[in-house]
Amino acid sequence: MILEEKKSFVSNFIPLPQQGNLLRFQWVNAAPERGKLLGFLAVYQKANRETAMFTEQLKDMDSEALKRCLGQGSWLPGLSDGRDPGRVLAIPAGNVVFSVDEQILRAPCRIELWTVTEEDEELHLFYKDCPYYSRPLKLQCTVRAVTFREAEYGLFHRVKKAAETGVELVITTNAEQAEYEDGAIQYRLRTDPGQLAYPVSRAAIGKPLRFYSTQDQKYDSRDFIVEVDETYRDSYQLEVR
Repeated sequence: MILEEKKSFVSNFIPLPQQGNLLRFQWVNAAPERGKLLGFLAVYQKANRETAMFTEQLKDMDSEALKRCLGQGSWLPGLSDGRDPGRVLAIPAGNVVFSVDEQILRAPCRIELWTVTEEDEELHLFYKDCPYYSRPLKLQCTVRAVTFREAEYGLFHRVKKAAETGVELVITTNAEQAEYEDGAIQYRLRTDPGQLAYPVSRAAIGKPLRFYSTQDQKYDSRDFIVEVDETYRDSYQLEVR
């Protein structure tokens, strides 16, 4: 397998209306000037991207085995990171649509469409600058002022213990078996002169992050800016409520 540093022959790679549990995609492709088009590889990658892993595995794959997969329209064997059985789907030439169960393409992920050609009995893989579709994981965020403990009063309504107040930040998702990358979501404070960004860990998803106000630091829910880290813009979609 020869890895080509040229642009793929595919363009206009777009999703079609979903049918039941099936995600459907369509594209347009041109014919190579030399050799013949054997088919396409729909490459399913997680948010952390695994292009190098797949290209190295494909370089070592038996050409006849790959051609059989392209002819049958099957998943390529052995191309997995250990978490998911299906990672690269071979699609025969002549097709401009493919469908896959949405549970296989769990968000967040990126689906790239690579091209395989044959010239002088040698297979060529075009994967640079290929068209892709991102399927983001949808997250919800709530930021609200909270009284964590009511004030306690003594004789003549004197305050024995002051109320504990502050802000509670919660990030959740409705997706089942969602895979969230540490630090994909971050928060900042508008009043922070340094505008430092604080990453939200995987362990914090679905759990309240509590910020207790003190004499030195008063928290206001309007002061919080919660957003997707620039690195993960294609992989996560955040709705702040």
